[in-house]
Amino acid sequence: MKTEDATDSLKRQGCRITACRRAMIEILFGSDCRPMSVLDVEAALRTKKLRVDKSTVYRELSFLCERGLARMMELRGGQAYFEAVTGDHHHHLVCTKCKTVSEISAGNLEASIRRFVNRIRKAERFVVADHRVEFFGLCRKCALGK
Repeated sequence: MKTEDATDSLKRQGCRITACRRAMIEILFGSDCRPMSVLDVEAALRTKKLRVDKSTVYRELSFLCERGLARMMELRGGQAYFEAVTGDHHHHLVCTKCKTVSEISAGNLEASIRRFVNRIRKAERFVVADHRVEFFGLCRKCALGK
């Protein structure tokens, strides 16, 4: 899904597209699926010359989650991150030092995880609705001490 698709979806649902809402959609869908904290979103809004308070950012992110355009994920330590819902399934690398979160979508990893989920389904007779895989460690920059 792209920025235009997201705004069109909201219009079809009868929702207004405010300047703040449009900017947040552009930020989330322009982040290459990189999960963003509320502070990240606030900083990105400032670069767009939009000043909004933290409660507005939370409210708009919640609104986008309710409409199926964004999702919240809570990582170790309770830190909430938000990302655009693009339709492609992926997992995350979380740096425990600088707190950056990046997407990882490796074909072999995905195939292995799909097989594992199918084994769970068969062995446990459990229907998996969703899953998340997050790898915690040091990003390249932190590992190299830069």
